[in-house]
Amino acid sequence: MDGSRVDDTMIEVTHHAKGVTRFFEERLGAKLNNPQWSWGAIDPVFNRVFLRVWADNQIEDKTGVKFEVYWKQTRSKSPGYPQRLKHLEAIKNGALGIGILCEAFDSKTFPRKIKTFDDEQLLLLGKLSEDDDCKYAHIVRRFPISELQKLDNSLQNSAIDDIPVAPIGSEVPGKAPTVGSRYQRDDKVRQFIIEQAKGVCEYCGELGFLLPDGNHYLEAHHIIALAKQGPDTIDNVIALCPSDHREAHYGERKVKLENEMIEIIKRRKNLHQSVSR
Repeated sequence: MDGSRVDDTMIEVTHHAKGVTRFFEERLGAKLNNPQWSWGAIDPVFNRVFLRVWADNQIEDKTGVKFEVYWKQTRSKSPGYPQRLKHLEAIKNGALGIGILCEAFDSKTFPRKIKTFDDEQLLLLGKLSEDDDCKYAHIVRRFPISELQKLDNSLQNSAIDDIPVAPIGSEVPGKAPTVGSRYQRDDKVRQFIIEQAKGVCEYCGELGFLLPDGNHYLEAHHIIALAKQGPDTIDNVIALCPSDHREAHYGERKVKLENEMIEIIKRRKNLHQSVSR
């Protein structure tokens, strides 16, 4: 690994703090299994995974900034390695991944000890990737810890918009009365789009993760949100892997993704029309 960095895009600690164990439990609501060797923790209530990441382990490539989060040639017999694999698997299976940026007293020694960490800015993790040496978590964006509850609520309240004769759907979806209100979605539209994709994300072209029944998991996404008067029809719904779905909602590139997904739907529609002639 060359470990190349681009200085003006380095993600740095914005606020120096100590006491990471207490921070996990009191501020993040996710208790470390073992303060001595745990590198992260899971909050099952909101289905989110918090990972400690090291400031000197970030790399920029053509996809953006990513962090080394697992080393395949393990440096010790620390229980942190198998636990980290479980945490990464949870993210891969749809849990929200969030990074806590840390700095080490000495980056050349192992095991490392935390000198300081950022308790004001968190990292929203996106896609996971790997090469022969490492597993990586790609960064969608930074966000202040004050937005954590807002982010959780958004994830909790936005349905997984997860689709032969194509269903008609509805140009003006109705609202179902609840404590507040939420849009009624035609489940036949969602099911039709998911089935037509055959397990392959329509945006990145990758298979969704494998389900116990042998199918690959995808989620259906309304490109123009129903809350913005987007129709609940197959021409506004796309099948996405969990990572692309999350980025489409919360990522820095969400406007760009929306435009690209509109073009994908147009090509899909033209293809279906030409086949049906």
